[in-house]
Amino acid sequence: MASQAPVLSQAPQHHYSLQREWSHQSNSMMSPASTSQLMSPTKDNAVNICGFGQEIVQDIVSKAQEVFNLLKANSMQLPNNVTFHGQQYTERKGKLAEQLQQVTMNFKRLRAFYSKVNELCEQIEIPSEQELVPYVGQEVDKTQSYSEVYLYVSEQHRDMLEQIHWKNQQLKEVIDSMRSIIWEINTMITMRKT
Repeated sequence: MASQAPVLSQAPQHHYSLQREWSHQSNSMMSPASTSQLMSPTKDNAVNICGFGQEIVQDIVSKAQEVFNLLKANSMQLPNNVTFHGQQYTERKGKLAEQLQQVTMNFKRLRAFYSKVNELCEQIEIPSEQELVPYVGQEVDKTQSYSEVYLYVSEQHRDMLEQIHWKNQQLKEVIDSMRSIIWEINTMITMRKT
């Protein structure tokens, strides 16, 4: 697995290379309890790998379209009804071989990503359907145990709401007092004019 075909210079460089994937596959074996690694932003997780796989699929489709365009152009003739020369055929054959080699490389990368995602997803404990969607008539367990972090955050949220309510009351009082002061100033100005 250590020896890989060289990447062509015209092949698009993906964020996630095959060599990096193989090194992670051999170095990081996850324990069944470490499903948090699947979504960790700093490490290679299943979501990122799927994104890179999607890029490779798009690249495969574009390269396949180019291959079909090259094959379709074989039946074309020059404007003066002269067919292509041998050199043009060899150039086209070289381009076709290069495109096919890039498609083959991308399929190998895609297979490596597929294997890695399957390896990561095998270790996920999938909850049963009854845990996700309760049956009709079945009582739902309403006693949920919240973590300390959740309780702390909800308490802080409650405190913030109280502070916001208090500040809003203060602002309302200030606005009312300013309104009454402006009203008095306007009445004094009108009294002075008359």
